[in-house]
Amino acid sequence: RVRLLRDQLEKELLERFPSAVVNGGKGSRLPNTLNIAFTGIESETLLHQLSNEGVYASNGSACSTGSLDYSHVLLAMEVPYHYMAGSVRFSFSRLNSQEDVKTIVQKIKKR
Repeated sequence: RVRLLRDQLEKELLERFPSAVVNGGKGSRLPNTLNIAFTGIESETLLHQLSNEGVYASNGSACSTGSLDYSHVLLAMEVPYHYMAGSVRFSFSRLNSQEDVKTIVQKIKKR
């Protein structure tokens, strides 16, 4: 169920932002996590705007929350720096719904 939510968010964001890329591609990955890179906006700016509207995400792995450095995971994956600067991680749980996906997309569309 969370994989379906992740995949729906991924699909809608990639349609809305054609220059965005999914970090890690379509390969084997956690079913509850989407790490997507936007160009032209710093992740910190986007995260701040989203949190002001009740949408919470991160720009790094859960174990690096609060760090100002680029994600060690994205560095290891050799993600280009211009994508790292705009990378955002969305995580889903059993408590999330389709409505949450719609809300995320709606809030990001404002940017």
